[in-house]
Amino acid sequence: MRNLNDKGMALVTSLMMTLIILVIIIGLWTVMDQSIKANTARSSYRNVTEATYGGVDLITKNLVPRLFDNVSTATIASEYRDLNMSLAASACLRQKLTLSPDKWTACPSSSKDFAPKNSPDIKFNLIDEKKKPSYTVYSKIVDTVPGVPFASGTNGNQLIGSAVAESSAGTTLTLEHYVYTIEVEGQGATGADKKLSVVYEY
Repeated sequence: MRNLNDKGMALVTSLMMTLIILVIIIGLWTVMDQSIKANTARSSYRNVTEATYGGVDLITKNLVPRLFDNVSTATIASEYRDLNMSLAASACLRQKLTLSPDKWTACPSSSKDFAPKNSPDIKFNLIDEKKKPSYTVYSKIVDTVPGVPFASGTNGNQLIGSAVAESSAGTTLTLEHYVYTIEVEGQGATGADKKLSVVYEY
């Protein structure tokens, strides 16, 4: 009687389990991503002040990171179509994200003034407690200060390196950052409005 080699079967089984776990993780991540987007669209606000602050959260936590992922403004607008979102041209917004105002050649001159309703970068609607679109939020980046890149480590330390028991050269990263002045204005259906000036570092 000969012994059967089960090593191949164990490898196939472990690979199948890894694949199943990976599919589950990707599925959960997708559901969470969609629920975050839907949560902002479903949030209701009691007054124009709350809606304006909600607009700031949406812009800084969702939209700016998406723009840094090199997603087109048309794609972002379609993802938030429930908010009736409109965005400035991709070329203008990309310049505003990384360049100082004197280099915004793709943007109209009105994009530098401090009135968010005048050539807004982002415009969208938020709903009130009765689930009606009652608040319009206008937003505009009016100043960008490119920061000094963060070093990945000091004194030769690497941001990503080897484990305790192994040696490697590690990875050195240059981490860019920017400071934005964002003007945001929320307007209610009754005409009440709220203006905010936000200094945001990304």
